[in-house]
Amino acid sequence: GVVLEMQGYYKKALEYYQKDLEISRKHLGDDHVHVATTQYNMANVHVIMMNTEEARRLFWRCAEVYEQVYGAQHSNTVNAQIKACVVSPFGLVVVVVLALIIVVSLYFIIIVTYSLLSWFGGRVCSWARLGVDWPAEL
Repeated sequence: GVVLEMQGYYKKALEYYQKDLEISRKHLGDDHVHVATTQYNMANVHVIMMNTEEARRLFWRCAEVYEQVYGAQHSNTVNAQIKACVVSPFGLVVVVVLALIIVVSLYFIIIVTYSLLSWFGGRVCSWARLGVDWPAEL
């Protein structure tokens, strides 16, 4: 399933993940880490395919298993919980807003830096041509 997912064959990847899930549940049970990891992989594919409800359900399910096995502070548990929240419509809005804030902030940082460099650069070049040392107040 992972290889098919990486190649962009999402429906086929889901079919393989589903087969893996059925076999794993039969032999390992619903609360096994391997089952949770398969559900996590399936959730990632559902996100790509914009099946957000199914993705959120699967992320929460694997987060429950990870918490039982690894504990609440484990990176797998936290990561699954975060993805479940982000996939929700409200979570997606938050992510988009944060991304926009970051982009706008970077834009202003670049503009301010460019302006300061232009201002100082112009002053240094002018002073250097005149043979004047840096002013003491700078």
